Amino acid sequence: MPQDTNIPMSVSTGSPTEKNNTPDLSNGSDAAISHTHSELERTLSSKGSKETSSPELPVLHLPSFVIYKENGVFVNLESLANREIFLTFLNYIFETGYYFKEMNYTGIMGILYGFEKTMELCKKFREAKRIPEIKIASNIEIFDEKRISFYRKPSISWDKKSAEYLFDPVYTEEIGEDGTERRKTEKIDIDEFIAAMWWKYGIRFGLDIDRIKKAMDAMWGKEIPRLIISREKDAAPGKDATVKPLISFDKDSWLLEWTGGIADLHTYKQSFTQVMQDTLLYQKIPRQDGEPWWDIHGNRIDPAIPKDLNLSSLLWIGVRIETKNSNEYIISNYAGYPKRTLDKMGMLSKIDINDTITFDENIGPETGNIRADKDVTVKGDVNTDYLQEGENIHIIGDVNGDVHARENISIDGNISGSTKGDRASEKHKKVSMIQNGKILSDNGDIEIKGHINNAYIEARKGTIRVSNIINSVIVAKRIEISKSVFNCTIVADEIVIEGRTIGCRIISGKTIDMAESTLKGNFENILSIYSRDLIGSIEQKQELLKNEQEMVAQKEDGIDAFITASYPDFSKIPDKEKRLRMVMIFMGILENPKSIEEEKNKPYAELFKRMRSALEENRINWEKLKNHCSSIVQISEEITTERALMEQSRQELHIKIGHIQWPTHIQQIKFPENKELLDFETTEILSMSRLLSGRDASPIYALEGISTPDTGWFEWKYNILKYLEDATK
Repeated sequence: MPQDTNIPMSVSTGSPTEKNNTPDLSNGSDAAISHTHSELERTLSSKGSKETSSPELPVLHLPSFVIYKENGVFVNLESLANREIFLTFLNYIFETGYYFKEMNYTGIMGILYGFEKTMELCKKFREAKRIPEIKIASNIEIFDEKRISFYRKPSISWDKKSAEYLFDPVYTEEIGEDGTERRKTEKIDIDEFIAAMWWKYGIRFGLDIDRIKKAMDAMWGKEIPRLIISREKDAAPGKDATVKPLISFDKDSWLLEWTGGIADLHTYKQSFTQVMQDTLLYQKIPRQDGEPWWDIHGNRIDPAIPKDLNLSSLLWIGVRIETKNSNEYIISNYAGYPKRTLDKMGMLSKIDINDTITFDENIGPETGNIRADKDVTVKGDVNTDYLQEGENIHIIGDVNGDVHARENISIDGNISGSTKGDRASEKHKKVSMIQNGKILSDNGDIEIKGHINNAYIEARKGTIRVSNIINSVIVAKRIEISKSVFNCTIVADEIVIEGRTIGCRIISGKTIDMAESTLKGNFENILSIYSRDLIGSIEQKQELLKNEQEMVAQKEDGIDAFITASYPDFSKIPDKEKRLRMVMIFMGILENPKSIEEEKNKPYAELFKRMRSALEENRINWEKLKNHCSSIVQISEEITTERALMEQSRQELHIKIGHIQWPTHIQQIKFPENKELLDFETTEILSMSRLLSGRDASPIYALEGISTPDTGWFEWKYNILKYLEDATK
């Protein structure tokens, strides 16, 4: 202890006798803490020691964790059991009329209000082989009672969360040598200020030492400083339990580059997330307790208890919970597409794995084009110039762009096409007359509940079902229109229109069943039934068959004559057909010499040897004969097939109109090849449409008008009797 101190105290922990009477403050048990409060109070408030120079102040017996050195007062952290012991020590230092000189306020606050962190610091000291102690002051000195009055009471705020102090000048009266009273200015001291605030006014936390020092220096200026010297700090809140995503659920908006470095401005690298089975989706982050804080009087303020999270509340279909390495995870049960539901704060509310990709938003700039190999559900719209591809597609909103499915398409909203840009898939680039509003199904059906305008709809292997449709093109195996249709091109094997038909070009490969045909302005209905007129093709094949038969006869005669001349004994067989059958057997043996050993060929072995040279000379002619015979078989089959197909297809041709209100043009398109209507490319179909309208003439198609009444009911079926009559001519 420095020699100039005037503090009456015993800094030694004393003799063995004293140690027996002084509690061990290093023990952290509850009994030791309780005993510490009573014993330390008794020790620090004891009176009448012989070592006390002032009858007013007690001799201080310092606890074992306080160490006095020449360079100051230290606290040994290893000997400090808990903060309550340290708080008791501080209270009775101040309450017995002492204060800390050059007080380490930050260090003392750290021990008192951050005891756990202080113990962590103690551990680091030991690991670094340093003495675990903190200097808390240079000395402990007596607080002059005359100066205590220099420190006035601070003003406590209405919410008791802060204390404000007015640093007005301090004066004392003194009598000079001449006996007169004089006013003397007094300086206030920061260490005394801390002690006064603690002891007299209970301000034990949060003093802003730097600002207070500046205010003390400025208190003799023009303006009297008034500032908040202490402020309560809110408790450090804990963190509720939450989940952390382990995969990216966000889209990758980088543009997708095609071959040659060309970028598609409407297609992004990733517009949706796909996961495999047993993928770790989310990890639970356990709740973290907050740290307590203190009010200006040193009272503890506990934070609210953080909320826990039960992962099962987040689960839906296709996910499960697993614990690995003490961590909880949400894991996918199977491969698919994760669907997340987020709350208003953007936090996960539900997650499930679907085999269907679901978009809650519009297909547009936010998502880019969607090209998927699974089922897709879109709860919004498909915007102009954007494409939606998938297996089966269900769109709840409207479609102003394009939709292409490998199977079925269902659209609840409206279709509105345009002609400003082509966003179709590569397979359908040929469809160019409508650049937006293309609805294409490769193998399934299409159903559209809303209104359709300026669209191209195609389902060549399925059925299209629509209600109102105008200014559009429809191509399908079967088309069903439940309401009116205006100014459309309709191409299908089977066509059913339950409402009014106005200004349409209709081509059917089998049947047309129309409720009403009417006129609006210059828009007339032009109906056509498509048939395969194969009579010309059959006649050509019959002529070809005749030529092949003649060639067979010539080859047979030539081969028979040559072999008979080469081997006269062969002519002993009187029937030419039998001789040719014998040649056929010998040619088979010639092609496969080992077959002569077969039992059925042994009778011919000797004859074959004698005729072998002649047979070999006619080998080429025999091959030609075989080819001509094969051609006869093939051509005959083609003639039979074409006759059957033509007869069957024509028997299916049927037109029925429930009510004609205006002259309706009906005609038959006769195509001279064995080709079904839906085998034509789209451009060829549109060419047929122009042909129906009389805008083009084609040397390939033949048109034959069908007489139709101007008004009333109409039905037409193909006349099979007339066909048979034509075929026999």
